[in-house]
Amino acid sequence: MDEARRRVAEAGLTNVELRQGDLFALPFAAASFDHVFVCFVLEHLARPTEALATQVDLQRAAGGNALIGRQVYPLLVAAGLDAVHVSPRMVYVDASRPDLVDGFTRRTFTAMIEGVRQPAVAAGLSNPDAFDAGVRDLHRTTGPDGVFCYTFFKGIGVRPPRR
Repeated sequence: MDEARRRVAEAGLTNVELRQGDLFALPFAAASFDHVFVCFVLEHLARPTEALATQVDLQRAAGGNALIGRQVYPLLVAAGLDAVHVSPRMVYVDASRPDLVDGFTRRTFTAMIEGVRQPAVAAGLSNPDAFDAGVRDLHRTTGPDGVFCYTFFKGIGVRPPRR
Protein backbone atom coordinates (compact mmCIF):
# COMPACT_ATOMS: atom_id res chain seq x y z
CA MET A 1 0.00 0.00 0.00
CA ASP A 2 2.93 2.33 0.67
CA GLU A 3 4.20 1.83 -2.89
CA ALA A 4 0.76 2.62 -4.31
CA ARG A 5 0.55 5.81 -2.22
CA ARG A 6 4.02 6.84 -3.37
CA ARG A 7 3.13 6.31 -7.03
CA VAL A 8 -0.12 8.25 -6.73
CA ALA A 9 1.68 11.17 -5.09
CA GLU A 10 4.52 11.01 -7.63
CA ALA A 11 2.00 11.19 -10.47
CA GLY A 12 0.35 14.22 -8.88
CA LEU A 13 -3.04 12.51 -8.80
CA THR A 14 -5.61 13.99 -6.44
CA ASN A 15 -8.69 11.97 -7.42
CA VAL A 16 -7.48 8.53 -6.28
CA GLU A 17 -8.70 6.69 -3.22
CA LEU A 18 -6.70 3.61 -2.24
CA ARG A 19 -8.52 0.85 -0.38
CA GLN A 20 -7.28 -2.54 0.68
CA GLY A 21 -9.56 -5.48 1.32
CA ASP A 22 -10.47 -9.09 0.76
CA LEU A 23 -11.40 -9.63 -2.89
CA PHE A 24 -14.01 -12.17 -1.80
CA ALA A 25 -15.60 -9.90 0.81
CA LEU A 26 -15.45 -6.39 -0.61
CA PRO A 27 -17.36 -3.68 1.25
CA PHE A 28 -19.35 -2.60 -1.83
CA ALA A 29 -22.92 -3.33 -2.80
CA ALA A 30 -23.62 -5.26 -5.99
CA ALA A 31 -23.58 -3.02 -9.08
CA SER A 32 -21.53 -0.33 -7.30
CA PHE A 33 -19.18 0.02 -10.28
CA ASP A 34 -19.70 0.60 -13.98
CA HIS A 35 -16.41 -1.04 -14.91
CA VAL A 36 -13.94 -3.34 -13.19
CA PHE A 37 -10.42 -3.88 -14.50
CA VAL A 38 -8.58 -6.94 -13.22
CA CYS A 39 -4.88 -7.23 -13.92
CA PHE A 40 -2.17 -9.29 -12.22
CA VAL A 41 -4.67 -10.76 -9.78
CA LEU A 42 -6.24 -13.97 -11.05
CA GLU A 43 -2.98 -15.87 -11.38
CA HIS A 44 -2.44 -15.42 -7.62
CA LEU A 45 -5.84 -16.70 -6.48
CA ALA A 46 -6.80 -20.20 -5.42
CA ARG A 47 -10.43 -19.40 -6.45
CA PRO A 48 -10.21 -17.27 -9.62
CA THR A 49 -13.67 -18.32 -10.86
CA GLU A 50 -15.28 -16.80 -7.79
CA ALA A 51 -13.40 -13.54 -8.31
CA LEU A 52 -14.39 -13.43 -11.99
CA ALA A 53 -18.03 -14.05 -11.09
CA THR A 54 -17.92 -10.75 -9.16
CA GLN A 55 -16.63 -8.94 -12.26
CA VAL A 56 -19.20 -10.61 -14.51
CA ASP A 57 -22.02 -9.61 -12.14
CA LEU A 58 -20.85 -5.98 -12.11
CA GLN A 59 -20.75 -5.83 -15.90
CA ARG A 60 -24.19 -7.47 -16.14
CA ALA A 61 -25.61 -4.86 -13.75
CA ALA A 62 -24.33 -2.18 -16.14
CA GLY A 63 -26.15 -3.85 -19.05
CA GLY A 64 -23.14 -5.61 -20.57
CA ASN A 65 -22.16 -9.22 -21.06
CA ALA A 66 -18.60 -10.14 -20.10
CA LEU A 67 -19.18 -13.65 -21.41
CA ILE A 68 -20.42 -12.81 -24.91
CA GLY A 69 -17.34 -14.43 -26.45
CA ARG A 70 -18.52 -17.76 -25.08
CA GLN A 71 -21.85 -17.23 -26.76
CA VAL A 72 -20.69 -16.38 -30.28
CA TYR A 73 -21.04 -19.98 -31.48
CA PRO A 74 -24.59 -20.57 -30.15
CA LEU A 75 -25.66 -17.09 -31.30
CA LEU A 76 -24.54 -17.81 -34.88
CA VAL A 77 -26.23 -21.20 -34.82
CA ALA A 78 -29.43 -19.68 -33.41
CA ALA A 79 -29.32 -17.14 -36.25
CA GLY A 80 -29.60 -20.07 -38.66
CA LEU A 81 -26.05 -20.10 -40.00
CA ASP A 82 -24.29 -23.29 -41.08
CA ALA A 83 -20.60 -24.28 -40.91
CA VAL A 84 -20.13 -22.09 -37.83
CA HIS A 85 -16.56 -21.72 -36.59
CA VAL A 86 -15.39 -19.49 -33.72
CA SER A 87 -11.80 -18.79 -32.72
CA PRO A 88 -10.08 -16.40 -30.30
CA ARG A 89 -7.96 -13.65 -31.80
CA MET A 90 -5.48 -11.46 -30.01
CA VAL A 91 -4.17 -8.05 -30.96
CA TYR A 92 -0.91 -7.14 -29.22
CA VAL A 93 0.46 -3.69 -29.91
CA ASP A 94 3.63 -1.93 -28.73
CA ALA A 95 5.93 0.72 -30.19
CA SER A 96 7.65 -1.88 -32.38
CA ARG A 97 4.45 -2.02 -34.45
CA PRO A 98 3.71 1.63 -35.31
CA ASP A 99 1.14 0.67 -37.96
CA LEU A 100 -0.97 -1.08 -35.31
CA VAL A 101 -0.37 1.66 -32.73
CA ASP A 102 -1.94 4.16 -35.11
CA GLY A 103 -4.35 1.98 -37.08
CA PHE A 104 -5.77 -0.27 -34.36
CA THR A 105 -5.11 1.24 -30.94
CA ARG A 106 -5.55 4.91 -31.82
CA ARG A 107 -7.88 5.00 -34.85
CA THR A 108 -9.99 1.92 -34.19
CA PHE A 109 -10.25 0.88 -30.54
CA THR A 110 -9.73 4.25 -28.83
CA ALA A 111 -11.84 6.05 -31.45
CA MET A 112 -14.65 3.54 -30.84
CA ILE A 113 -14.53 4.21 -27.09
CA GLU A 114 -14.44 7.98 -27.64
CA GLY A 115 -17.51 7.61 -29.85
CA VAL A 116 -19.69 6.23 -27.05
CA ARG A 117 -18.87 9.01 -24.57
CA GLN A 118 -22.15 10.89 -24.87
CA PRO A 119 -24.46 7.85 -24.64
CA ALA A 120 -22.40 6.32 -21.80
CA VAL A 121 -22.54 9.54 -19.78
CA ALA A 122 -26.23 10.11 -20.60
CA ALA A 123 -27.09 6.57 -19.47
CA GLY A 124 -25.25 7.11 -16.19
CA LEU A 125 -22.71 4.38 -16.93
CA SER A 126 -19.88 6.86 -16.38
CA ASN A 127 -19.37 10.50 -15.53
CA PRO A 128 -17.54 12.86 -17.90
CA ASP A 129 -14.37 13.11 -15.80
CA ALA A 130 -14.01 9.36 -15.32
CA PHE A 131 -14.74 8.65 -18.97
CA ASP A 132 -12.21 11.21 -20.14
CA ALA A 133 -9.59 9.82 -17.74
CA GLY A 134 -10.13 6.35 -19.21
CA VAL A 135 -9.69 7.69 -22.73
CA ARG A 136 -6.49 9.47 -21.67
CA ASP A 137 -5.25 6.14 -20.32
CA LEU A 138 -6.02 4.48 -23.64
CA HIS A 139 -4.02 7.17 -25.42
CA ARG A 140 -1.11 6.46 -23.05
CA THR A 141 -0.94 2.93 -24.49
CA THR A 142 0.12 4.47 -27.81
CA GLY A 143 3.25 6.04 -26.29
CA PRO A 144 6.81 4.74 -26.70
CA ASP A 145 6.48 2.59 -23.56
CA GLY A 146 2.81 1.72 -24.05
CA VAL A 147 1.34 -1.73 -24.59
CA PHE A 148 -2.15 -2.60 -25.74
CA CYS A 149 -3.46 -6.17 -25.81
CA TYR A 150 -6.99 -7.17 -26.71
CA THR A 151 -8.57 -10.59 -27.22
CA PHE A 152 -11.76 -11.01 -29.17
CA PHE A 153 -13.65 -13.86 -30.81
CA LYS A 154 -14.03 -14.23 -34.54
CA GLY A 155 -17.14 -16.06 -35.64
CA ILE A 156 -17.79 -17.28 -39.16
CA GLY A 157 -20.96 -18.83 -40.48
CA VAL A 158 -22.59 -19.52 -43.83
CA ARG A 159 -26.17 -18.60 -44.55
CA PRO A 160 -27.90 -21.72 -45.91
CA PRO A 161 -29.35 -21.54 -49.40
CA ARG A 162 -32.94 -20.32 -49.56
CA ARG A 163 -35.45 -22.91 -50.54
